Amino acid sequence: ADSIYLNGATGGVFEVDSCYIWSGNTASTAQILVHSAGATQENHTKFAACTFRFGATGQSFAVGACVDFEGCTISSAGSAPTDLFVSGQMTAIARMTACDLSHVTSNLVGNQTAGFVRYDFEQCKLGAGVTVMATQTTYANLSQTEVFVRDCAVGDSHMQFQYHNAL
Repeated sequence: ADSIYLNGATGGVFEVDSCYIWSGNTASTAQILVHSAGATQENHTKFAACTFRFGATGQSFAVGACVDFEGCTISSAGSAPTDLFVSGQMTAIARMTACDLSHVTSNLVGNQTAGFVRYDFEQCKLGAGVTVMATQTTYANLSQTEVFVRDCAVGDSHMQFQYHNAL
């Protein structure tokens, strides 16, 4: 039931190109955690042309600080996460640019229960029936999560711009 922990160092800069990260277990509590283990938020992580594979529908990403995904894919060989992103431990900005997220057909952003996170999805391929942001229950106000969707597509449906928040 182990999670994968990446860039856990305060002040860390972590850049990976053309990687394959596979959460090979079937525990629903396992996550791909991308953030500092401490209370500080001075790290940056960049994934370019990487493939992520999940072993159970309950697995997800939890991010902190600044995380960029460029040209990445959620592998259809693995399980489709119910929530692609769940709450990390701190404030964060997560940007997904030109990513293939078509395997995710539930929520891109799940109910966030800790810290403010801004998610940007730009020029991404999205799954049929996907919900951009799940209903927020912990902080159902403007102090919590916000999501921007720009120039993304689900099949032939193109989303020029969307904005989501807890309200």
